[in-house]
Amino acid sequence: FVPGKTVSWKSYMERLQFYLEINNITQDGHKRAALCTLVGSQVYDTIKSLVAPATVSQTPFQDIVAKLNDHYEPAPNKWVRRFHFHKRDQRPGEAIADYIAELRKLAQHCDFGATLDETLCLRLVCGVQDERLQQKLLATTHLTLQIAQEKAVAHELAITESRDMRSIIPQKSEVRLVEQKDKSQKHRKEKTPVEVHKACYRCGKTNHPQSKCLFKDSICHACQKKGYIASAC
Repeated sequence: FVPGKTVSWKSYMERLQFYLEINNITQDGHKRAALCTLVGSQVYDTIKSLVAPATVSQTPFQDIVAKLNDHYEPAPNKWVRRFHFHKRDQRPGEAIADYIAELRKLAQHCDFGATLDETLCLRLVCGVQDERLQQKLLATTHLTLQIAQEKAVAHELAITESRDMRSIIPQKSEVRLVEQKDKSQKHRKEKTPVEVHKACYRCGKTNHPQSKCLFKDSICHACQKKGYIASAC
């Protein structure tokens, strides 16, 4: 172990316990010897100064570990830790699951004891960003940490899915505009242009060709000639 490096003393001791376990080192003297051998010269000198005036070989393993714990990781001030815990609100864009995980991390040294879940639940309700979610949680009569977490995650998921659906499904006004455009194009395609004819010399009308005029065999009353009527004479 090298003090001041990235590996914490707590993590180092956890790994040492695994080493003792896997090698079946159970006797106090053997555990003390393994610790003093593995920690390195710098930490061993620290052990000697911490146990003085006694010698290392006279000091039980657990006493050495306790002195090293106090030296490298002194117990944090729980009131300072609780202050930071109760000031921690959900940050903009932070997922509910990440927020709860961060609260659990902050609560590690707060010494909440048996009230841990209740305190986490209260901090979750007070710290969420979404006011609608907060109101929903406050309206729940028998609220627990598990229920609060489930409701918060479900609420967050519903908002995300709703936002995704709105981005995929076009708005009603857009749909209406597309439908009107399609109908207009369809109407223009289906509309048959009206054939325009010159005025028929037999009757004067323009809705038919002269060859199909109903009065092609009629006798004009004005000039008595065949092939047209008096109005076209």
